[in-house]
Amino acid sequence: MPLVIQPAKETDVPSLVDVYNAAFSSSSAIHRNLYPNGDTDVARENVRKNFQETIQDPTNTFFAIVDTNSNSRIIAWTNWKTYKVAQPESEWNKPFESPERAASSSHPDVNSEFAAQFFGELAKLKRDYLKGKARVHIGLLITHPNYQRRGCGKMLLDKCAEHADQLYLPTVLEASPMAAPLYRREGFVPVDGAVSTLELKDYGCDITHTTVMMERPAGGTRK
Repeated sequence: MPLVIQPAKETDVPSLVDVYNAAFSSSSAIHRNLYPNGDTDVARENVRKNFQETIQDPTNTFFAIVDTNSNSRIIAWTNWKTYKVAQPESEWNKPFESPERAASSSHPDVNSEFAAQFFGELAKLKRDYLKGKARVHIGLLITHPNYQRRGCGKMLLDKCAEHADQLYLPTVLEASPMAAPLYRREGFVPVDGAVSTLELKDYGCDITHTTVMMERPAGGTRK
């Protein structure tokens, strides 16, 4: 099955949303709490709007993998933001408001309370442990469930590593414990102490969601 990696364009946003929803809408407790009414038109439009605004930002880069045996359908993608120089404290230490919370007044399908808590914890990780350092920061890395375990994640991480190494910048991401082994194999290590836990029992799920910040050093050697 020939898989090809290529830059994703703004016109690809609907396909990016499709992959995102296929990966997260039913299996992710986080997604189910953000959008408790399910994969509604409102929820899809909110995700689409967020992705479109992100892809329009010139400091963000999107790459997608297409299956050339399936009409070049997008089956996996990632995005990262490049901070070529350290940010001033006025930028990295400012109050955070998630796009989902901002949208909640007009989008009742969005759980604004949960969005504020979840994304607020991620923002706190970045403030406490990165402090605006120069870096390449991976946002999302997603593979359609039908194409998992076929090397898509590694292909996308290799492309990001190539970019980061050209700039001699570290690469940072936030990972679930389930995804951490893939990142470890690609040279990422946990940032000491940078762990966030979120109890979901107040939202109807008897689980604890854990997020681990991981970093690949500048010019790091793949393991």
